Amino acid sequence: MTRRCCVLLALVMAVSVIFVVPASAYAPKHTSQANTLKTLGLFAGGTTGFELDRSATRVEAAVMLIRLMGKEAQAIADYNAGKSAHPFTDVPKWADTYIAYLYTNKLTTGMSPDKYGVSDVNGQQYCTFVLRALGYSEDAGDFTWEDPYTLAKNIYLLSDKQIAEMKQTFLRDQMVLLSYNSLLAKKKGIGEPLVNVLIGQGALTRDRVLSTLDVGLNMALTSAVQPPVDLPVGINADNRAPDFSFTQADGSVKKLSDFKGKPIFLNFWATWCPSCVSERGDIQKAIGEFSGDVEFLIIGVGGESLDIVSGFVKDNGYNFTAAIENDNEASLAYQIAFIPITYVIDKNGVITSVLQGPQTYEGIHAALKNAMK
Repeated sequence: MTRRCCVLLALVMAVSVIFVVPASAYAPKHTSQANTLKTLGLFAGGTTGFELDRSATRVEAAVMLIRLMGKEAQAIADYNAGKSAHPFTDVPKWADTYIAYLYTNKLTTGMSPDKYGVSDVNGQQYCTFVLRALGYSEDAGDFTWEDPYTLAKNIYLLSDKQIAEMKQTFLRDQMVLLSYNSLLAKKKGIGEPLVNVLIGQGALTRDRVLSTLDVGLNMALTSAVQPPVDLPVGINADNRAPDFSFTQADGSVKKLSDFKGKPIFLNFWATWCPSCVSERGDIQKAIGEFSGDVEFLIIGVGGESLDIVSGFVKDNGYNFTAAIENDNEASLAYQIAFIPITYVIDKNGVITSVLQGPQTYEGIHAALKNAMK
């Protein structure tokens, strides 16, 4: 009897050895894409390499989101300057910079007031992050949190086969694939692959992309957004728009150059200016039509305080973000002698129209269409 039990136990153990497959048996499929992303400075491995055979965490996904948005340098600068912070106690120290930027700019929340949540991220969640980096939004009705895959397929971000793969397994291997694919996908409202937009923002360089020897990325460079350095900086049409900083209602400091890669409607106004107030309705209508395709920057000048502008915008139900110039930077750079005045700027940072005085919706519409050509 004892011998029979030993034989049976040995058979059970043998069967177990045959059929139990450890997690480490997963063979990564996207190592070449990982190498490309590493060369671009968008992806790094751990102590044992890329670690493509393990799950990706929410923190790692958040870091990739910032890099695909082209905001890593800004995140580091803001954190070092004390302009960003987060309340979470479970974020690894190496990720503080990134989570602080996302939290301060209201791009992420935690699982609780003091816990960000360092659990694994799944394909649905990461696909949502990537769509946001491409300029798409649930609020705009582009996709739903429950189903990001339909849009991902429609914009050629993922194939049916890749979607099926991600629904079945989502490890760092699949995160790499989706991140790589996003560089070739066109950003909403711009019509340029994301890699070209990142070049236009200065987050990547053309030479660095060429150094990857990646055929897909090198082909995308044929239509890359290049800063028109041969044009002078100035305040007239066909000039490169002068850069300046401004502060938004939430206290975040932005620069005009942060929005390069997308057409910009830059309007200077003040709450005490009747002509400025008279065109708010027409601007509101334009925002409703072009939101997502055009960045609307409505900047208070003439000594306005952030509290007054924020209160005015809120009390009147306007749909734009309250903001004011910093230390008269815009007034000096644009030599503002009267308001309202509006500069319509194309995705390359070149002024296409200067609209003096209060504008009608028709005039705004025509100027924006011209900038989007």
